[in-house]
Amino acid sequence: NIHLISFNSTADKPRATLTAQSSVIPVGGSVTLSCSVEGSAGWRFDWFRRDSVFSVAQKIEAGTSEQTVSISEGGIYYCIGRRGDPVFYTEYSAPVTIQKQVLAVVKLQHSWSQIFTGETVTVRCEIQGGEGAPWTYEWRAAKLNTPPTSNEYRIIRATESDSGGYSCRGRRDYFFSEWSDIITLTVSYKPKAKLRADNTAVPVGGSVTLTCSVNPSSSSGWKYYWYRDENSSEALTTQDAVFHSNGQISVSQEGLYRCRGGRGNPVYYTEDSQSVRIGKTVPSKPTVTLQPSWTQIYSGETVTVRCEIQGALSLHYMLFPDVHSAASLTVSPDRVQHFTSDSVSLTCEGNFTEWRVRKFSEDSRLSVCRRMTGSTCDINTSKSDTAVYWCESGSGEFSSAVNITVQSMLLYIHHVLLVIFFPRLCYLLAHSVSPLRCCMKVNLSKRDKKWDIWLKISAVSKSDEGFYKCQYSGRESAQSWMSVEGESVTRATAAKHKEKHSIIIQ
Repeated sequence: NIHLISFNSTADKPRATLTAQSSVIPVGGSVTLSCSVEGSAGWRFDWFRRDSVFSVAQKIEAGTSEQTVSISEGGIYYCIGRRGDPVFYTEYSAPVTIQKQVLAVVKLQHSWSQIFTGETVTVRCEIQGGEGAPWTYEWRAAKLNTPPTSNEYRIIRATESDSGGYSCRGRRDYFFSEWSDIITLTVSYKPKAKLRADNTAVPVGGSVTLTCSVNPSSSSGWKYYWYRDENSSEALTTQDAVFHSNGQISVSQEGLYRCRGGRGNPVYYTEDSQSVRIGKTVPSKPTVTLQPSWTQIYSGETVTVRCEIQGALSLHYMLFPDVHSAASLTVSPDRVQHFTSDSVSLTCEGNFTEWRVRKFSEDSRLSVCRRMTGSTCDINTSKSDTAVYWCESGSGEFSSAVNITVQSMLLYIHHVLLVIFFPRLCYLLAHSVSPLRCCMKVNLSKRDKKWDIWLKISAVSKSDEGFYKCQYSGRESAQSWMSVEGESVTRATAAKHKEKHSIIIQ
């Protein structure tokens, strides 16, 4: 049997049709392309892509019966249909341009956004997911009249006008990015380093810790450079100090220290810190020597007991009260606590012709009285005169030490002072004690007025020993120690033995 099949024939070749789900591939996403031949069936499809109009077409899929394909790269796409054996091809589809969106990010060359005047800063634009051919960059910043087209924007010697927000975007063939997020730079005045010492004197066999910092504390990235002595421009090395990681060093050598911070490349330096002077201390343990050196002493002999601190420039001589020295020091007015601007005389006594009064102050400085008249040192007191004083003769003899305290006097403010008298007074136990008094001094209408309040202690006993101080209207004096020496005896026993007992006011 013969079957006749009829078919329609057209003179023109059919053309494939290419459609795209979207003309833009989102960041990290893809787009679906569809290819079809209208009015007929049985077709397979080949898929092609060009990087640019002038590049060679690359086949990405061949002979697939699926009408769709998923793509994740930008470019120019087209397709063609084929069927039968021998193969019959349709005309190529019209091209479809697909753009790929990538991400632009602004980054700083370093990790800090707090910038200081004179510093060099580099801002970079990075395109994530856009590797390949060169990009054209655009920059957006308030200061930029002619933005650069490279991926770096370099600020040399920043000024306050460079403060603000910076963003960028990139474009290349069928790739593009949106504007990046804004990064904000803040330019402030050049900072000054700050130096802090945990102690101003190096203990014997130990060290002092120095700490350098830069304000504001929000700034970061600093390295610290250390210097000793005022004119030295050479930074300290590991031979001079022990370096720690948190802006600290430990030093055991005396001198004038300063520091500064530095960061970046080229290095940007802060202003130098204020200098801190570190001195040396001496062993705190004194030694007692006898002169002559023999320890077997006979009644009637003369012996000198000396308290020394070896190797010290800063000396703190202190003899026990019962040691009899060939020299003595008296204070006038006869007390150890004084107001500022008081006139105080320190007089050395003994069988010597040459005298000097030495002073060991609260800041560990040793000095000599410069206002000596014969054997007397005259002082117009100030706060810095709070110190330990003693006399030294030309032949090396010295007296017991005396602690003197000076308190400030402020206008219209009461000051309370516990006044103790010299020389040390001796009393029998059970006698009354009168040389304790509270003295208040106030400046009213440029007239000094004083009120004395006497404290009387009767029937003195060992329990009265201790520190005493005065209080008035919320103010109080420095404290002084009153010690009671001698054995507690009855009146009858004391009268019988006629023993001397003393109350020593220090």
